[in-house]
Amino acid sequence: MQNKGFTLIELLVVIAIIGILAGIIVVSMGNAQGSANNAKIKATMSQMRSTAELHKISKNGGMSYEDLNDSTEAPEMKRLLDAVNAVQSAAPDAVLPATPTDAWCYAVPLLPPEDSATENWCVDSNGYVGKNVVGTGGGCIDTTYNCVKPNP
Repeated sequence: MQNKGFTLIELLVVIAIIGILAGIIVVSMGNAQGSANNAKIKATMSQMRSTAELHKISKNGGMSYEDLNDSTEAPEMKRLLDAVNAVQSAAPDAVLPATPTDAWCYAVPLLPPEDSATENWCVDSNGYVGKNVVGTGGGCIDTTYNCVKPNP
């Protein structure tokens, strides 16, 4: 009589291989979600720069960023701030500063796997969008409201 089946060893080897592959996929998918959330933060913060410039031109004749944190005067900026806060709860609720109004800055810590104790993601009124060095203003220079760019 001939057996036409797999041996117990063969079945265990196949199950072990499937288990290892499943484990690798689960680990890699965990990083993918963090990377996707960071991409959303970065894209939203890039939109903030455009929104702030449009607000400056349309509301203040190109002279200042006055009322940029006012949800009635700048509802689109409020929507973008809320979008960042929905992904990263450690994000500030408003751009810096409330006054003076000739410059602004907004810095947010990224999520794992890109998180860092010394760098945030930052956007400012000079057009900079990118990594910055965490400082006393949460990543924005307190006096000029510019992002603190890292050394190359």
